[in-house]
Amino acid sequence: MRVVAQIENPYFQVTIHQYNDKYLINLVGGPMEQVYKFPVEAFSSVDEVKILVNEQFISKAVDIHKQMMENYRASVAIVKNT
Repeated sequence: MRVVAQIENPYFQVTIHQYNDKYLINLVGGPMEQVYKFPVEAFSSVDEVKILVNEQFISKAVDIHKQMMENYRASVAIVKNT
């Protein structure tokens, strides 16, 4: 797996990897990570992949991240209460 791009973002550490004929958009924030996989052949360059990481994409990812954090916290609470 090789890093082909990193994108500045206030919410996530955004890294684009290329691996096994796929571009992976990796969003890391706190203990949570989201990975989106796209086939390389769907894009002419990594610059086209970067276009995907727009304001709408990040906004939806933030919503998902919040849900993941709620699930994470609830899971930890269950373990601590047993």
